[in-house]
Amino acid sequence: MEQVQAEPVLIVSPRYAADLAAMVTAAGLVPRVERLVEAAAARFAAEPVRVVVVDARGALASGLAAAQALGSAVERRRGAMLVLLSRSDLGAAGTARDAGATSVLVSPF
Repeated sequence: MEQVQAEPVLIVSPRYAADLAAMVTAAGLVPRVERLVEAAAARFAAEPVRVVVVDARGALASGLAAAQALGSAVERRRGAMLVLLSRSDLGAAGTARDAGATSVLVSPF
């Protein structure tokens, strides 16, 4: 029987990368972690991923910048980008979607 390869997920998170990586692993997927927001686009280009999680909790400006940098590349791969926001940043959900997020979650989740 052919073994199915687990899907890699790029996690862009300067603060909560380890927690998110553990959740991705628990879901049976393979985390690829990038803590440096400014390196996110290059990391996406180098990885065979179609799903990206951008964690903007506690780092709204840099998280939205990462989403903006990744949005068109994720779309070209017909992928998905989830942006995580802090409750106090709920108003930025539209900005995240404009940047290319296909989904937005606001903590707590």
